[in-house]
Amino acid sequence: MKYLSILLVSLLVSPAVTAIDTSGNYAVWGVGKKACFHYNKARASNNDVAYTSYIKGFLTAFNITEPETYNISGTMKFQEILDWIDDSCELKQVHSLEQTLLEFIEAHYESRSQRSRSRSSW
Repeated sequence: MKYLSILLVSLLVSPAVTAIDTSGNYAVWGVGKKACFHYNKARASNNDVAYTSYIKGFLTAFNITEPETYNISGTMKFQEILDWIDDSCELKQVHSLEQTLLEFIEAHYESRSQRSRSRSSW
């Protein structure tokens, strides 16, 4: 929870981000608000482009707004990120994808890449 609090505070004070209200709430758009159950079904049917695009955008937005963060996933490849999300969503099917991504961020915050070593590609 410590890193989730850091995330929320950093988003609150960032001048580039103004979507969070004074209570720390914000609107979740797209498939991020859907339950992991729906994510699991999409992944199983290879109909997951909307989900994988959302994940990439969410993590990119975190990288942009979090100080001293080049890549929240550290050295993980995108398939490894999906594997982590798959495992988490299998266990917590009622969680939203957005909740799962916040848990991913919390779990990987300490091992994030803080500066670019080389260009990485997904």
